[in-house]
Amino acid sequence: MQVTPVISKELQAMMSRARSAQAAYAHFSQAQVDALVRAIAKVVYDNAEALAKMAVEETRMGVYEDKVAKNKGKSKVIWNDLKDKKSVGVLRHLEEEGLVEIAKPIGIIGAVAPTTNPTVTAMSNAMFALKGGNAIIIAPHPRAKNVSRVTVEMMNDA
Repeated sequence: MQVTPVISKELQAMMSRARSAQAAYAHFSQAQVDALVRAIAKVVYDNAEALAKMAVEETRMGVYEDKVAKNKGKSKVIWNDLKDKKSVGVLRHLEEEGLVEIAKPIGIIGAVAPTTNPTVTAMSNAMFALKGGNAIIIAPHPRAKNVSRVTVEMMNDA
């Protein structure tokens, strides 16, 4: 028995846009990739309070002050962890093995943003995907779709 997945027209359109974006993004230098990843962290950090308020109001979960702290803390920690890591082109030469390690994206990544953590999960998954040269489609939980949409729009604008 073979199962053929059914992909909606909306998802097909998202995947087409993601492929186009990734094709353009494939030519970015390490400095350009890092600037993009930093911009994502910065926009969440700079909008931590507004995003926390939206998340608590929409999902009816969590504590505002805790979400602000998480938005600010995770954006800083993840950026500081990623900022000095090479992820474009030749990563290293393994002379003894006669190998060259080269970074290569895997394609489009699908990520789920849960109700409990719609902002930071979207941000961190986007940062990791883009650092590796990949495109990403974020699927929010229905109870967090508005705050997830706003977070993604902010990241895209940044």
